[in-house]
Amino acid sequence: MHYVWKHKIFPLKMLQTTLWVGNIEVHTLASDWMRHGHDKDAAYDNVILHVAETVDCEVFRANGAPVPQLQLSCPESVRQRYDELSHAEIYPPCYSILSSLPKLTVHSWLSALQVERFEQKAHVIAARLERCNNHWEDVFFITLARNFGFGLNGDAFEAWANHLPFRAVDKHRDSLFQVEAFFLGQAGLLEEDIFDMSSLDVSDIIQLGGTILYTARCLEFKKLEYQMKGAEICRKHGIDGIVVIGGDGSFNGASRLSEQGINTIGVPGTIDLDIACTEYTIGFDTAINTAMEAIDRLRDTSESHERCSIVEVMGRTAGHIALWTGIASGAEYILTTEEYHGDIQRIITKIQDRRKMVKKNHIIVNAEGIGNSNEMAKVIELATGVETRATILGHIQRGGNPTCKDRVYASAMGARAVELLCEGASNRVVGYHNGEFKDYDIQEALAMTKGLEPYLFHIMKKLTTRG
Repeated sequence: MHYVWKHKIFPLKMLQTTLWVGNIEVHTLASDWMRHGHDKDAAYDNVILHVAETVDCEVFRANGAPVPQLQLSCPESVRQRYDELSHAEIYPPCYSILSSLPKLTVHSWLSALQVERFEQKAHVIAARLERCNNHWEDVFFITLARNFGFGLNGDAFEAWANHLPFRAVDKHRDSLFQVEAFFLGQAGLLEEDIFDMSSLDVSDIIQLGGTILYTARCLEFKKLEYQMKGAEICRKHGIDGIVVIGGDGSFNGASRLSEQGINTIGVPGTIDLDIACTEYTIGFDTAINTAMEAIDRLRDTSESHERCSIVEVMGRTAGHIALWTGIASGAEYILTTEEYHGDIQRIITKIQDRRKMVKKNHIIVNAEGIGNSNEMAKVIELATGVETRATILGHIQRGGNPTCKDRVYASAMGARAVELLCEGASNRVVGYHNGEFKDYDIQEALAMTKGLEPYLFHIMKKLTTRG
């Protein structure tokens, strides 16, 4: 019907009795006016004539005024040609009749189409240029990305390019991989405290304790809005994969980022050895060696002064450090979070019995989760008469030069994490089990439980006077 109206394929005398000035609305059925909601849209109140092939009802403007209608019939020849073109099996549908047209007509038509096509493309590029603040490289990058999507995926590729600034891609011009670092972990990500790193930046740090990136708790990252913000920042900077080093809290954050479309791999870095999916966590070996050396020194002074020394090691919810350092230092008593239930009288009795056997010093390794080491020392000294001192090692266990084992395992776990990212994996955590470096789903890993190693606990009871 639009074609019929545009090309005036109807008796013009139907309109010659009146001067018409205004907008015309064309439908196949008059009732399409209501079906399209024009009767409720004030924008259509300026329509002066409603043209329809079939006038099956009256139509009204939003203000209630009736709209004049004109019924036009579609010529049979036009309808037949429409059906032929609509059901043509070749493209373009009019291809079969081109040969019958004058060459000048076809040439003019094709030239006009070409100019129209160039104008359309120019308008699109001009709009992109304005949106990109006249940065031609950004415009070229977006245009190229759209063309890579061809017709079917062009919109998706262009949307991707709009979210990935060209400068983020350009800095990878000479390398397939670029390492970015976040100062202060997730908190640094939210603040966009991000910088490039190269092999030179880490070439002389393997012997250092702590972290050159620093660390901080980020409670905001527990909220969805900040997780979405973090993912958007990653996309803004062209970051498509993250290695997260830490414990349960860090891995929960990594899993949330993975849900937002950012590939994440966790590496267990905690001195407490409390990640259930792995037999080893980075930092544990250094921590227990630091504690063991401190206890060895305390043993010397305890021996010379005939004292009882209570040494409190780290481990709020897990007693692995206490168990390992206690066995390694030959402690007389090892109190772990999992097994000690406050029976201090039993310890007092053992000290009294050993003193009768001329035992001159006593070492008690106490886990941080039990605590109260100073109060415990007062009770023991009062009950036994043996001078008792409490030493809380605290955060010295978190520092110092890493041991050989920590350096090697950290290197292997980090390498495996990068390999997983290159394979397209996400929401995984690297672990060590039965002599192999493996990976697990983060949520499955967090759901696992882990107690003290049964055999080590067994020999602890045999080697100490714990009873």
